[in-house]
Amino acid sequence: MHRFMLTGMSGGEFWLTGDELRHLAVVRLGPGDTVIGFDGEGSYRGVITEVGAERAVCRIEAALPGTGEAAARIYLVMGLAKGEKIEWVIQKGTELGMSGFIPLVTARSIVRPDESRRAAREARRRKIAAEAAKQCGRIRPPAIWPVAAWAELPALLPPDTAYILAWEEEKERSFRAELAQTDWGRPLALLIGPEGGFTPAEAGFAARELKAAPVSLGERVLRSETAALAVLALALGAAGDLG
Repeated sequence: MHRFMLTGMSGGEFWLTGDELRHLAVVRLGPGDTVIGFDGEGSYRGVITEVGAERAVCRIEAALPGTGEAAARIYLVMGLAKGEKIEWVIQKGTELGMSGFIPLVTARSIVRPDESRRAAREARRRKIAAEAAKQCGRIRPPAIWPVAAWAELPALLPPDTAYILAWEEEKERSFRAELAQTDWGRPLALLIGPEGGFTPAEAGFAARELKAAPVSLGERVLRSETAALAVLALALGAAGDLG
């Protein structure tokens, strides 16, 4: 059954406008067809009663159980990489259940922010997240932040956030061991470096200012996008939200 992000809801009906109305036309649905509408609070089975030029109206038949949202609040903070890599991580991270994503400017980031394309880039990333949320059964897309600097992280994330930093220079503390003692009642931010990893100065800043725990991901060197999704999946699994 096709899912749509509803625009509004009132009096036993919900309606679709904009991109969702255009999607309705693409999949050739009309009056009498059953769809699922969702917003940030829940999802609803509805029957299309009217399709106009500005909106489609659906009669609500039932509120559906479940939200598709992970109970653990896990954020990915990833060293700035090429656009297609960031977009891929956003799409797959949304499917896995991340709560949000922050692209981070780091010393070894080859890519640098392009201010002339900032608004278009951010809109595209949020659209990718919204489409992935729709596809995988979530009721809300993750938060997608603009490119940020290290010093901005505390203001962007909840004040009680715990931080784990994946660092190839860490030889003693494993990611698995750190997850075993994680308090899942707190938000968790997973810090992933760019190709080339974090510098010692960045790891020091994270430990000092964010109280981040540096961890090893093992003996193999992973690409940034591989590491991001691997740690997210492992964390969600440890929290009981995956697998």
